[in-house]
Amino acid sequence: MKNNIIENVEYLVDNSIYNKDNFCCNYPNIVKKMLGYRIDLLPDRKKLLVFPRVFEVSFDYEEQKSILNSKHVMVDMDSRLISVGVVATNNVAGFIEYSDKSDDVKESLAIHSRFPVKDKNGDLSYREDYFLYYMLEKVFDVNLESFERSATMKQRIYNFLVYLYPKYLEKALQKGLLQEYKYFMVDNKSDKTENRNSYSVKELTCGHDFIHLIKHTIEFIKNIAGEGYSSFINDVLSEESIELFMSSTKNYGDKDASDVFEAVLQDGTTDDFCSEYIDLFKLSLYILNDGKEKIYKNDEDIYGVLFDISWLWEEYIYTILSVKVPELKLLHPENKLNKNAVFLLQDIADNEFKTQPAYPDFYSEDCRIVLDAKYEFQNENDKDMPNDDLYQIISYAHVLSSKSTGIIYPSRTISNLKVIGETNTKVADPISVFKLGLYIPDDVDNYDDFRKAIGKSEDVFKRTLEDYVLD
Repeated sequence: MKNNIIENVEYLVDNSIYNKDNFCCNYPNIVKKMLGYRIDLLPDRKKLLVFPRVFEVSFDYEEQKSILNSKHVMVDMDSRLISVGVVATNNVAGFIEYSDKSDDVKESLAIHSRFPVKDKNGDLSYREDYFLYYMLEKVFDVNLESFERSATMKQRIYNFLVYLYPKYLEKALQKGLLQEYKYFMVDNKSDKTENRNSYSVKELTCGHDFIHLIKHTIEFIKNIAGEGYSSFINDVLSEESIELFMSSTKNYGDKDASDVFEAVLQDGTTDDFCSEYIDLFKLSLYILNDGKEKIYKNDEDIYGVLFDISWLWEEYIYTILSVKVPELKLLHPENKLNKNAVFLLQDIADNEFKTQPAYPDFYSEDCRIVLDAKYEFQNENDKDMPNDDLYQIISYAHVLSSKSTGIIYPSRTISNLKVIGETNTKVADPISVFKLGLYIPDDVDNYDDFRKAIGKSEDVFKRTLEDYVLD
């Protein structure tokens, strides 16, 4: 590595820069189709599963919305500064594959978290990304005990999606059963004559082809996962959802999966689905097609599964704060749902009229604290903090009359809290500003050991935050 430019592009990690020539040589087609594109503008984004879905459709990320960026950095070579082209990864993890008309995978690219575990020689190995899978397990409440050491990232994420599927089905069914209008021919025979008039009627039915595609997906999963999956589905789905779903799939089996899929596409209605059914459609497509039940043929394709890892970090931190530190009474605002917003302004004539909603990651009016989850790199050895982060958390803290505010970040050292200073305020009490790291263990032999080790880190994190806030 020279000037932080990584030459080896075989294993990629988030928020890093790589030699552009090497990168383009290894992944020429993926580069052609994805480099510099924002996720919401990707030509082939319909075949990408993106978590959370808001990351795919919102415009809050700008450069960070891109999976891969091309840029130039200045490098010192022989006391001369020269411009070098690099490819940069962002806050995105997951895998992307490219296939051509032969239906063979020609290129496969995996982006891991930057917190791998050490191998037996003490070297960091990007093959074992326990931290990413642990966050997926916690945030989506899916048990990943069948974690195979020999499995690839693609295989592990596929298994994760299989057990995520019923949860997304339940969310969709809670919105109601998907319906569509269909035309039926009716014979009208007059009692007085032998004339027979045929005409069509339009009726709203529950027999939408996509409901049958869901049934095909579940039956396919049962075949590869075993009968235990049926019990798992029954545990996840409510009794009302099971009854609703079973009553709507009585004619299941009349068409095979590929015919049903073609019927759904010909309807042209997938773009009109509510977001829950769009997510379920993409999951069905991915599970069936990548599970070797090829339900569609294509020319050149980019497909894969991607996670906004900064969002994943924020939601993971919330699982710790809500379960292990409930006495702080922290709220977790949700921009998408307009929940628990902090209003920065109020009307001069009417104090009840508030404007400019903002959404800090976590805050407690009772304990007078604001917290911001930051996945990006933090310099753990000094008291500096990026200006944008500093301005943001101080603004929130000032509006909420908080006495302390800080950022929470993943750390390679022991979990600790470092106060970086107090606000220089003339009209209110000073606000204490701090950084709090959560140690991500790397010296473990297997996933079970990682679980135990990070559980201890979470306990230290909890005690550290409690001692600081509640003292």
